[in-house]
Formats: sequence, C-alpha cells, structure tokens
Amino acid sequence: MALGNTLLAAWDVDGVLRTYEYGSDGKFVQLNSFGGVTHAPGSTALSYGADPAPYLYWDFDDSLLVVIRAATSALMVTDSFSPLLAKLQATQTILNQANGAGGKYATFESWHEHVFVSSAIQFAIPFRVLADGTRQLSSVPNTNFFGNTKITDAAPFRDNVYLTFGYPDGMPNPAMNFIEWTGGSTDPRMVFNNTPIFGLRASLMSHSYNNRTLAVVDAVSRLLKIYVRKADVYNFDFLHDLPLPVGVPKKITMCRDNKMMAISCLDGTTWNTNIYRRVGDYFRMHQELTGIGSLLEFSIDGVLLIDCALKKCYIREGETYVANHDALVNIPSLTLAQAVSQARVYPYGFSYVYDDAVQRLAQDNVDLTDLKLDLLLPTASFDPTATTITAVTGGGAHRVTTGQWPVGGKPLGTVVGVIGTGTDRGTYALDVDPLTWVVLDSNLTARYGVVYEASTGKPVMWMDFIQTRTIAKNREMIINFRDSELLKFVK
Repeated sequence: MALGNTLLAAWDVDGVLRTYEYGSDGKFVQLNSFGGVTHAPGSTALSYGADPAPYLYWDFDDSLLVVIRAATSALMVTDSFSPLLAKLQATQTILNQANGAGGKYATFESWHEHVFVSSAIQFAIPFRVLADGTRQLSSVPNTNFFGNTKITDAAPFRDNVYLTFGYPDGMPNPAMNFIEWTGGSTDPRMVFNNTPIFGLRASLMSHSYNNRTLAVVDAVSRLLKIYVRKADVYNFDFLHDLPLPVGVPKKITMCRDNKMMAISCLDGTTWNTNIYRRVGDYFRMHQELTGIGSLLEFSIDGVLLIDCALKKCYIREGETYVANHDALVNIPSLTLAQAVSQARVYPYGFSYVYDDAVQRLAQDNVDLTDLKLDLLLPTASFDPTATTITAVTGGGAHRVTTGQWPVGGKPLGTVVGVIGTGTDRGTYALDVDPLTWVVLDSNLTARYGVVYEASTGKPVMWMDFIQTRTIAKNREMIINFRDSELLKFVK
C-alpha cells in the first residue's frame, strides 16, 4: 500500500468488505477483506426507497473507512475499518429507534465532522471521526430536526458549515431543507432551519466540496437544478436547469474538485448516465454513457468514474471519458456499496485567478506571450487582491531558489487562446504545453506556483499543489496544466 494512491472499498451481498489500491497497471488490486459486515435495514424504512447497503466513506487521509450500517432493524451503528489492519474498530451505536435502520444515506464533511442523514424517518446525527477510529457523537439524535442538537464537548468545530438534504416523494416534508454548524469552538451546535429553502420534491442531491454548488433533482419536472450559495449565508441563487437522462433518476455524484458531475437514470433495464462539466458556476452537458450508474462515484480529481455494481469504469483522456473496465477486473459481482478514497489518481492541484486579472483577461489585456511561472515555498499565501508579483513573493522571500530554478521563474510555452465550440460554446480557453525543468545541484521543493506577466509584474493565476512537492536532483520536473489547458473561463 503506497501513500497517496487511490483506494476503493466495496461491500458485497455476502457481507464481505474489501479494499483495493489503484496500481500502476491501471487496475484496482485487492489489499484485504473482512467478512460478516451485516446490514439489516427495517422493512418499513425500505418502503421509502432505502438503499439496501451500508454507507461507506473514507476519512482521515484514507487511513480509515467509515461504515454506517444497520445492525438490526432498529439499531444503527458506525464502524471504522482500517485497510492496513483489515478489521473493524470501535463499533458504536448511533441510533436505537424503531424503523431507524434504513433510508437513503448521505454524509457531509467539513474537516472531520460529519452529519449522517436518513430519508427514512427524518433524522440526522452529527458525529466526528477521531484519529483512533472512535466517533464523537451528538448527545441526543434530533429525530425531527426541531431545536438544536449539541455536540457532547466543546472541541473545535469549523464555523458556518452547511448541509442541504431532502426527502423522496411520500415523506412528510418532501422539500429541500437546511442545517448549519454554528457556535464555533465554545458551543458547537447543529441548527435546523425549519423553513424549506427549495419548494420542490427532491430525492437526489449533490454538492461540491466547498458546498458552494448544489445540484438537485426536481422529481416533478424531471430537471436537474443547479444552485450556487451566496456568500456565508444559507441562501442559494438558482442558476439553470439541465435535462436528465432517459429513465428514473437513481444516482448523482459531483467530483470533489467541483469540475465534473454525473447523474444516472434507469430506463427499464438500461442504465443511462450524463456527465456535465462546470464552466464558471454553470454546468454544461459534456458526454453521454450507457451501461453505468447503479453505483456512481468520481475519483477526487475526476480522472475515474466508477460503478462497482456493474463493474464499469471510465477514465478521462483529455476531456473525454473512455472505457477502462479492466480496472475493476478484481471486483466481485453483486457489489452493493462502494467508496472511492480522497487520493488523486494524478497529482493535480487547484488554481485561482487574481481579482485584477479577471477583468484584464475578459478584456484581452493580458499579454499571453509574456507569461512566466514562478515556484513558491510553503511560507507563501494566496491573496486574491494582490496586484504585484513582489507582494506575492514577499519581496522574494517565498521564492524557490533550489534545483537551479531560474530567478523570477520560467517562461511558459506558447499560450494560445481557443474559443469554445459545440458543448463548450461561450467559453474561452488558454492552452499551453506542459512545462518541464531538469532539477540540478540540489532537490527542488515547492508548494505553490504563480503565473504572472513578466513585463508588468502583475499576477494572473495562483496554483496550489495541495502538498509540498519535492523533485530529486537530476530528475525532470513536469507540470501539466490539466491536459494542456491552463485556464478556461466565460467572457
């Protein structure tokens, strides 16, 4: 098991939990297995469309797999599974209530705090997974979401964390609702806003990693509705509708980097899946797939789209997903639940455009022939209001100088502006070939990068490599700007 490799967990109809690692040959290779992971959802809950499988979720840098399951028809428990030790640890009861063991499961994570939601009986349980695998639970599950639910101690919780959820048709409150962490580190609470914020029936929803974007299936009009959260208040702006695939909506997943989204529908015995790509805050139809969608999940960087139930896997080549079903050759048949870890298949990072550069890019006032990339140390930080490269580099204090990296950075290759056509119509992309550098004399260590105009010294784009990267001396460093696409935006 190599640190940082993408992991996959799968639970089958026989109650066997298996973990896999994505290898250099493009296949998931089994790490270990553990049997007897039972799941017994209540029959009453199942009438509301419960998932007949436990909920699996990777936590703590993929060192623990959280398992939420029904031990009996009235007893919900949560376990931690270690892929290294191959055993369940610290089973804890999270709900002991008739017909509570069922429903469609969903969790929302902020740092390492979670909210577990069941659509079967309208309850939510906030809990936190600790490093030793134990769970810190709320004092009393809030059965009907009225009032506040307090965490048992005053350990630090992140402020202003949002979760949206809904109920399928047939439930007492078939509309989107909202809860919020509040109170900071002194009195953390989960607060329920009893007024639905979306007046529609919703049984499927997905949100981006930062909870900025929310996708909701409107079961009445059969449309996928996209919302964007406004600032730090629980208020969402409706942006646009998207058509659904043919059939009954079953699964929806949004890539954690908030660039891709997929939704599947079952039409008789045929699975249809639409993939959408985000441009700005809007999602656009990108690709249609068939034969995938019983389970549906992206890797965190959107490179893989996985369905262990149908043993189908697609991998992104350029911006198109192509079949890579051999990746799941070691997955057993009759898989009912899956979870893809938070590690990236490729070591992608994130990028942000400086405030001043947004307007200049839109008005074609950035000299594309004069762009350079400079590498920065972990001491640097992103300030979107910065207007000079001197401010970004701290007068040079944050610049990388090892590995014979040139002072002031390396010029980018030829940058070409491309106007989008077809599904990309209305977009504008800056394409540039990968940047390479032979590291000499000493190892090169960098945490961030900044693209700027050399002549004006104005920063254009900040790059976050997620973690500090070290390239050994006498090795070639390659920075691939997401398949040669440096930046894409809407003018």
